[in-house]
Amino acid sequence: MQIKLPAHLLQKRDDLAWLHVGLGMAVVALAGVAAFWIGHWAAYVVAYILVGAYGQSLYILQHETMHRLLFRSAALNDWVGRFLSAFLGTQFFFGRTVHMQHHRAVGSPDDPNEAFHNTRGKEPALKFLRFLAFHCFGGRLLAVGQGVARAALGVLGLGGLAARLPEGPQSSKIPVAADLQRKDFIWLIAIQVGILAYFTLASSWWVYFAFYLAPLATLTTLFEAIRSFSEHVLPGGEPQNDAEQNRRFFMNGPAIERFFISQHDFHFHHVHHLYPTVPTFNVRAAHVWLVENDPDFAGRYIERPGYVGTAWLYLARRPVPGQGSSIMGTSS
Repeated sequence: MQIKLPAHLLQKRDDLAWLHVGLGMAVVALAGVAAFWIGHWAAYVVAYILVGAYGQSLYILQHETMHRLLFRSAALNDWVGRFLSAFLGTQFFFGRTVHMQHHRAVGSPDDPNEAFHNTRGKEPALKFLRFLAFHCFGGRLLAVGQGVARAALGVLGLGGLAARLPEGPQSSKIPVAADLQRKDFIWLIAIQVGILAYFTLASSWWVYFAFYLAPLATLTTLFEAIRSFSEHVLPGGEPQNDAEQNRRFFMNGPAIERFFISQHDFHFHHVHHLYPTVPTFNVRAAHVWLVENDPDFAGRYIERPGYVGTAWLYLARRPVPGQGSSIMGTSS
């Protein structure tokens, strides 16, 4: 039985939410424009990296809006969530539906995110490197494009034609109400057209593609792929305990890794899966409180050596903490 958390660990922080949403959007919107006007290759590199990293930061904040944990107001969470999703080129209502199913089915074949963290087709080392390269070189943009195309055809009443599109991951098969698909599509198109217009006026049209779309489609998706894989992978196949079954892993990596992959203390992922109503700004404090007050807490999660460290152990065919029942299986 889970111990009850004190109320202050469940409180949302609107001030921190606005601060980090504003900072993330400012970096993504201004870095490329600044690099354009500086006109130096070093500025281009810095801008590309910053947009990729802060895109991941916004992705985590978007995740919080899906749980309605970012702001005290449920309606504000939904409005900001829609905006952030469209800003990142994703779909809010579809994403929320998929993510809630992920929480309900984590550790089972019904998890819609399983394609990102099982080991089928990712056997080390060559296939796993190919999986990372797919995300690093923009492969996920194709999947997003297919999802947008399906949504557009659904909005136009051409569901039959949408069904003929190539099969996507399991998550693409989760049904979402037509009116919510329509809202996702309208927000996505409207926001992206607005962003393209902004970059064109503030610098040049190609900055939208080079320093906005490209880093989000390469670096951010790579960071997200590593995060999703290392947080949930079970290389040995069958879980041996409750922590492995429910993928409660504390991703205890270095600070530089957290800057790129797990901003806002998201590496305390075990707390999120154990107490999904704790806002990400409070998960560190919740971990400390549970260590001090719950004598059973240490047995409820497994510590891993960060995201890159876990991926490296898997790549090198070395034992991974919380790996399951065998040294190296073929599925998770």
